[in-house]
Amino acid sequence: MSKLAGQQFIIDNKAGAGGTVGTAEVARAPSDGYTLLVTSSALPISQATYRSVPFDSSKSFRHVAIFASLPSVIAVNATQSKVQTLAELVQQAKAQPGRLSYASPGAGTGAHFAAEMFKAHVGVDLLHVPYKGAAPAVTDLLGGQVDLIVAGQSSVIQQINAGKLRALAVTTTERSPQLPNVPTVAELFKGYESMTWLGIAAPAQTPDAVLKRLAALIRESLDDPSIRRQLADGGVNPMLRVDAAASDLVARDLLSYSTLARKANIRAE
Repeated sequence: MSKLAGQQFIIDNKAGAGGTVGTAEVARAPSDGYTLLVTSSALPISQATYRSVPFDSSKSFRHVAIFASLPSVIAVNATQSKVQTLAELVQQAKAQPGRLSYASPGAGTGAHFAAEMFKAHVGVDLLHVPYKGAAPAVTDLLGGQVDLIVAGQSSVIQQINAGKLRALAVTTTERSPQLPNVPTVAELFKGYESMTWLGIAAPAQTPDAVLKRLAALIRESLDDPSIRRQLADGGVNPMLRVDAAASDLVARDLLSYSTLARKANIRAE
């Protein structure tokens, strides 16, 4: 975008409280198009799981575009687990309610929600073991401390390709280009979908002309084969939803995550 616009984009990583620190800063920024938020599904998740956040994921921002997506992956230890398919996992889980444990990158993460959606949709009881990030969760799965993992594709694809983890399913409605032989959950259990998206938003009063210019830059950037290749190499799939379509996706996710958070008592740590 910087190259196409002929203008420098300064990336300022603002960590803290599940991304809410940086998100709140953009919500308070001037609506002039010079302060933007690179965000993800964590935006509606934080509103659904924190008791109070200083922004509204729909009202505090104008969503310029959703530009990429990635699935979570349900996987087991390839050398220690006898489970070969998602159907076998569900059968085992129903035979032993609450006995099988699943690792996630943390309470209130997209992967945690994907797993809880799966439990509710399929009707199984799995024990959640949250970790502080995907890396220690994968380590413990490889060590046999947990039975399976639900984590973002980019966090587990290297171990899957190395034959150390066995992917049973991806959570998006379509198979992942990076894991074409791995079925979707929906192929066996229709109606299930969980997707992590990446997007760019601006403060709520940003003018239409600015949003259209930014959306055009994002669209043109995604047309660049090298950008698409970099995304794919990271386990992320390019997609494009702009303006109303992007806002609708955020609003849909907020409703879905808020409902599930109440039912499953999910709270951010």
